[in-house]
Amino acid sequence: MPLIAARFQWGLLGASLALLSSPALNAGFCSTRTWTLGEIANAPVLVVGRVVSLDLENGPRFTGDPKRSAVPQTMTAEVEVLRFAKQPTTTSAMPAVRIKVRFVGRDGPDFSFCPRELPELLPGRVLLLPLQSPIQTASAPWQLIGTDGHGLAMQVSAEMRVPGETAQDGRTFIIRELVNSFHHGAPLAAYSAAALVAAQGDHLEPDLTTQLQRSIGGQAAPWARVLASMVLSYPGQPSTLAGVRAGNMETDLRRFHGFPLAQTALRHLPAATAETLVWQSLMSDLSSLADEPYHPLFSYSSSFPLHSAVAYLARHSDNAVLVDAVKAALREDRAGSSFLAARLIDKGQKDCLLDALDRAMKVVRRPAANGDDLSASLRLVLEYGTEEQRRQLNSVAVGFKDANRDYAAFLQQRLAQSARRPL
Repeated sequence: MPLIAARFQWGLLGASLALLSSPALNAGFCSTRTWTLGEIANAPVLVVGRVVSLDLENGPRFTGDPKRSAVPQTMTAEVEVLRFAKQPTTTSAMPAVRIKVRFVGRDGPDFSFCPRELPELLPGRVLLLPLQSPIQTASAPWQLIGTDGHGLAMQVSAEMRVPGETAQDGRTFIIRELVNSFHHGAPLAAYSAAALVAAQGDHLEPDLTTQLQRSIGGQAAPWARVLASMVLSYPGQPSTLAGVRAGNMETDLRRFHGFPLAQTALRHLPAATAETLVWQSLMSDLSSLADEPYHPLFSYSSSFPLHSAVAYLARHSDNAVLVDAVKAALREDRAGSSFLAARLIDKGQKDCLLDALDRAMKVVRRPAANGDDLSASLRLVLEYGTEEQRRQLNSVAVGFKDANRDYAAFLQQRLAQSARRPL
């Protein structure tokens, strides 16, 4: 059991280190390569593809022990090519319908203080990949343009719904992908687009905003999605609409380039309902931002978009309409809703407590649920649950002894700690 408790503590530490690994925060401690949009745009071939499968050359090595990082190893991803752009001057081969991409990655976290940022090509993801031709023969795997660093792969939308001719140069191709992700993409694709604009918007404007305005027009809902994504990308805590409107940004504007796009999006929303439209957009996207199944308890990772969305929504804990929406999400068993409800309850909003406890008793039976949801659910049961719910939780721990010993031990450790807590 002590090992399981240690694993959980390392999980929190791993999330903290992941935050420190961002280029803006770790510059004084660690040397990390950050790929610029110019470098990505100049790749011989840009491919938007869905990762179908992932082969690990040396087999899985990460055992879950937080004292040992997952070691780098050669991986090969099979990618379904959805669309691509090729530099006019390159002699690279044309990508086939399916290609293999070989790279160096990990099958688990890196717990070192200065983790080396390696590409993550996870099955099911739709990514924009900057590639160079196979080194040996046409049948050999493709290669990324680099081995490590932030920004080598970006999540985008699978379906291209932005009208217009196929882009012939890398920068135009990237801008079109971002417009499509903002307007039509899944929530995480929109968030990824916003994160890129926040860091390197100077390379994209004014073309990005011009094309977004042409694509979205006067539709309020897509502009609310753009604005919601941008305020979540603000360094540190999410920005406020009042801050966007007033231009009062407590940050180093030299490294936050998303402010002009956030203001543009805000101007397209009715002043009286802008705040409501933004939080409604975030509530609608909450389950996708939880990003199951990629962030379970023992993955030692976290969905930063989910954390930012919850931080933004928790500011409105006294909004009865939002609280009703949270209660509905809990009753619908939506991913991320327990994490959000726990934050509201911590702020004194108890109206959603009964619904939160009902869902918590479902979530604690799912070791593969979103780790933030699971941790929040467990805490709610231990702090606010009835004696019957605590007995049920103990039965859940006993029931997992054979199926998932690590999870059973973790639950028993938390129950024991709660029992020792003074009243």
